[in-house]
Amino acid sequence: MSSYNFLRRSLYFIALATGAMLSTACEETEKDPEIPVESIELNKVSIYAFTGDQIQLNATILPVNATDTHIEWSSSDENIAFVDSTGLVKIQHNEGTASIYATCGAAYAQCDVTSVFAEIGQYYCSDGTISDEYDPEKAVALIFYTRHHPNDLSDYSSTGIGNEKCHGYAVALHDAIDSWCVWGPYEILECYPKDQNGNPIDNFAGNTSDTDWSGYLYTQIIQEAAQKLDGMWGPEKLEGYAACWYAVNYENTVPAPATSSGWFLPAGSQIWEVFENVDLLDRVEEHRFVTDDWYWSSSEYWDNPEEGANFLNTQTKRIEGLDKSGGNLVRSILAY
Repeated sequence: MSSYNFLRRSLYFIALATGAMLSTACEETEKDPEIPVESIELNKVSIYAFTGDQIQLNATILPVNATDTHIEWSSSDENIAFVDSTGLVKIQHNEGTASIYATCGAAYAQCDVTSVFAEIGQYYCSDGTISDEYDPEKAVALIFYTRHHPNDLSDYSSTGIGNEKCHGYAVALHDAIDSWCVWGPYEILECYPKDQNGNPIDNFAGNTSDTDWSGYLYTQIIQEAAQKLDGMWGPEKLEGYAACWYAVNYENTVPAPATSSGWFLPAGSQIWEVFENVDLLDRVEEHRFVTDDWYWSSSEYWDNPEEGANFLNTQTKRIEGLDKSGGNLVRSILAY
């Protein structure tokens, strides 16, 4: 090969290599610049929760086209609140405060957590908090049972509780009505506990039965039955399903906290449990049951559900049965 041809071929390969290098350099220069995270927003900035709760935190990164979107979750005190890699906060079985942090790059967001454990005799307040002291401006109910009762078949998922099971139950501080009203018409709604075969379970014998806690479920059943017929759901004390109507519409007098089930007519065992703790209501005179009077439950009398419903007799201090067309008072409760 002549020296001329050799030189020409060498120059050709040098040009190819140079072109490739320039092309690579251009590609590197044309890469998108890194966009840093400017801020993080959480769907909650504070949480007031009961021990054992689980709350999902969701984070939004800004700007939305930030390069690095990986979030690190952490807790200031895992003995109070633990958070996993998805932002699920698990409230531990300890009272106290903690902060949950979501961090991405130099940006972070904070959610402050308060964990509480409710006790019988405490007041449930309009903002969903718990208080040892009675504040007439805030207190709406008195806690008479803590945790979800195993015989309560109600599902609270669609309520402000947001879970299938509740944390406990609280009774209104005043009656929902100041005179007697009827329970409802003669019809079997199956508002009573049942065994595995669907047969009624005795919710009356012994007068202190603990089998019948599904007041919220019964209230739903009664409402559905009432709304199928004209004139069955309203304030007429001697017509329709008046007792349940007054229990639910206590909301118009005292709004239930947004994080609760809302007001409902208690089942037989629930109104009995209230009476078992009646000394707590008696601490404030205006909260007391009417002496020697009767209060409806949402439970039908298991042995004659077409005609009878159970009620609390404060005179005899028993759960008894009465014709549905009879007259009793109403005291609402709620689950929280």
